[in-house]
Amino acid sequence: MSRVGEGAIVKHFSALFVVLAVVQVVTLSDAVARMWTSSNGRFQVEAELVDFKDGKVRLKKQDDSVVDVPLALLGAKDREYVRRQYPGATEDEPRLDAEYRKWKSRDGKFNETAALVDSADGTVQLRRSDGSELDIEKKRLSAADQRWVDNEMRRRRKGDKESNSESASEKDSQEAGGQVGDQKITMKLVWLNAAKGKGRGQGVVPGDAILRLVSPQRVVASVSKNKAGDREFQQSVKSEPQYSMATPFRGVARLGDRKYCFALDATDARAAGYNRLYFDVDGDGDLAHVKPIAAKNLETRGSDFSQTEFPSVDITLNVDGNRVEYAFFMTALWHKSANDAFTCVSLYPAVAREGMLTEGAKRTRLWLIDRNSNGRFNDATSIRTSGELIEGDVFLVHPNVRKMISSNMTAGFDRQYVGRTACFGRNVCQTEVSPAGDLVAITPKEVEYGEVRNAAANFRAVLFSEDYGVFWIGGARGRKISVPVGDWKVFRYMLDGGSGTVVAATFDNKTSMVTVRKSETSPLVLGAPFQAQVHAMRAGTNKVYLALTVVGVGGERCTNIRVNGKRPLRPRFVIKDENGKAVQRGLFEYG
Repeated sequence: MSRVGEGAIVKHFSALFVVLAVVQVVTLSDAVARMWTSSNGRFQVEAELVDFKDGKVRLKKQDDSVVDVPLALLGAKDREYVRRQYPGATEDEPRLDAEYRKWKSRDGKFNETAALVDSADGTVQLRRSDGSELDIEKKRLSAADQRWVDNEMRRRRKGDKESNSESASEKDSQEAGGQVGDQKITMKLVWLNAAKGKGRGQGVVPGDAILRLVSPQRVVASVSKNKAGDREFQQSVKSEPQYSMATPFRGVARLGDRKYCFALDATDARAAGYNRLYFDVDGDGDLAHVKPIAAKNLETRGSDFSQTEFPSVDITLNVDGNRVEYAFFMTALWHKSANDAFTCVSLYPAVAREGMLTEGAKRTRLWLIDRNSNGRFNDATSIRTSGELIEGDVFLVHPNVRKMISSNMTAGFDRQYVGRTACFGRNVCQTEVSPAGDLVAITPKEVEYGEVRNAAANFRAVLFSEDYGVFWIGGARGRKISVPVGDWKVFRYMLDGGSGTVVAATFDNKTSMVTVRKSETSPLVLGAPFQAQVHAMRAGTNKVYLALTVVGVGGERCTNIRVNGKRPLRPRFVIKDENGKAVQRGLFEYG
């Protein structure tokens, strides 16, 4: 949401109109395929506009390949279309870069500056900078040009082969093939980094990919209100060490079935922040006799900000009466203001669970993530009566770590929530996870399927059904996605237009419904076209606050928008009176 504050001062609000110019956001609503035609009418391609830069239009074709076309080479209607999406786009002549080169014939009578379009059956097709095309026999070209054509066509064929191979590999990771049968999977404990110590040789999971998925435990308080710790700390602690700081930070973490006291201190009483951790690993409230843990990394900015990272801590938890090995690490942010200082402590898991899922003759890696950072691996995703989605722990099925597919909570074809059911490949299965995460039982369900689809190029959505629980689904433009028959609620989604252009949105309490019927295809009503909605709120007798929200076709609220990897320009607003006279102008602020 964008807001504008006291600058929007009006006297006769009821008679005023708000005019918005939302720059770049509207480009997302037009991310659909259309037919593009060259200025000479000889070149046509069905593609979607994904970017405009340096006088060139980037188009994504139906086979997902990308081509850059100079704006000057497109027809008048296409140039106008680009200008609407990218205000300020010019028709400058294309630069003679790697795409445009000088060509010569063997006899020296042919000299042309053009781009290579194609080469087949002994004919080379070229395109001039004015959009016109010409064909020339390959044998007529100079020996140097013939060699260049051969090398360029080999490069293109190799690129196509790698692209197809990558697409196939990606599809394999998204849709594991094979039938899933009844099975019980033993999940071993693996560490999220390669730190030395107990158990580190059992396996290592890339921490960066996993930690972006988890929701850490947090303890936040001002130093003035944390002098003796909160009530929970005082009820849990039995003894404390002699601290160096006058005001160490005290808190309580919940892991497994117990509460654990901890305290942050510094070796220098005058230090900015903390570099020493006391943690009650036995859970008996005795901090006085635990060995302090030195900070792994301490970063300070002047005398009023510090960020501390502590190494992972091994601990044995009690989980539903069972002793379970676990590990975590902590970070601490400390910030000093004019009147007080504030501390935020975060606890993250340092371990995950790993096993092998059997799908027919295929064995697929399965990870189980303690997303809630509480030492338990069976937290199920649930829906509150208010309609709020409460996320639980997460399965990663055949995770593609190299491409970091799992680095976004809405994206990622490899992810399923822990709950009553989960989707492994094309199989809907009933799942049971032990609290310690060391055993996963899977039983396939007999279900009837229908299909859903959306016009977005690539999308990922979170759906909920009373019968099946919470599912992630994902697909591409026009691609039908198999979903069990029934009524489903759509909670949130992410659209990926390529080149860093993405939209994330949530339906909040305006959940979108889709009814899936057997052997039928139902549309997912979400995404483009997007609109800007402005709400005005009085603030006193002569002040008005304006709030701008971008909403999709289903009424969903956009929570994140990126165009080419960046935020769109801040939307402009103009307030006019009943006579059309502008009385106020400004820009909305993000946040």
